[in-house]
Amino acid sequence: MPLCREGRIDEASNLVQEMENNGMVLDAVLYTSWMCGYFRKGLLMDGFLKHSLMGRNGVMADVVSYTALIDGLCKEGHFEKVIGVFCAYEEERIETKFVYPYFYHSRFLQAIEDG
Repeated sequence: MPLCREGRIDEASNLVQEMENNGMVLDAVLYTSWMCGYFRKGLLMDGFLKHSLMGRNGVMADVVSYTALIDGLCKEGHFEKVIGVFCAYEEERIETKFVYPYFYHSRFLQAIEDG
């Protein structure tokens, strides 16, 4: 969602609301983009709320959305919460081999090494 990439979260949220009001079904790509927009602005809780909303609306999280959650947590220094997200990732039976390379190259391993 270009508005999210540009940091225009309020406009993106209004657009999403309008889409829903017009009966459009939101998909994982849109929710993940929306969530990432909040993470980029440092609004971690708002991003998590969008992830929760995604699940409540019956949209299955995928490897991209879980990786976005992990990235948002790492950027904000919430490394202890990354483990919880990773466990949820495994519970959803999403192929975890796709996230291991992320851990290898992410701030998560750097924090462990510094820790």
